Amino acid sequence: MPAFVRALEIAEREARALEASWHGLNQMDLGVDQLDQLAPDASLAISIEAFAARFGRLQDHLGEKLIPRLLLLLGEVPGPLLDNLNRAERLGILENALDWLAWRKLRNRLVHEYFQETTSFAQAIQQALHVTPALLNLLKAIRQRAQQAQMPI
Repeated sequence: MPAFVRALEIAEREARALEASWHGLNQMDLGVDQLDQLAPDASLAISIEAFAARFGRLQDHLGEKLIPRLLLLLGEVPGPLLDNLNRAERLGILENALDWLAWRKLRNRLVHEYFQETTSFAQAIQQALHVTPALLNLLKAIRQRAQQAQMPI
């Protein structure tokens, strides 16, 4: 239980940081033109990098730490990531395990395409901004499931 509670606390802190970054960028129309003109030390570049890092960090933490620990507390045996995602989907925590895999690819694009391919990176940022609410909702679903199971959190 303490490992789950600690993982939940970390995830909620990460989620607050991601949500703050998301709010700042979600109102903008970030396209290739804006990204091509970014200087590495410009405030928008820093905001984009913070958003991308926070998106990836929360997604990693949910998949690698929080979901397996929740499954364990629910009497499931955690296994490889895909198995855990499928279990989370069956339990109603995750809407669709395939979405998670798409988010994972998106996270990788955010990390690896920033300076290499502006068009692809602009698309990745737009997609990440679009799916961030679903990622944040996953954390809420994990908390609700833990509360339904009457875990002291």
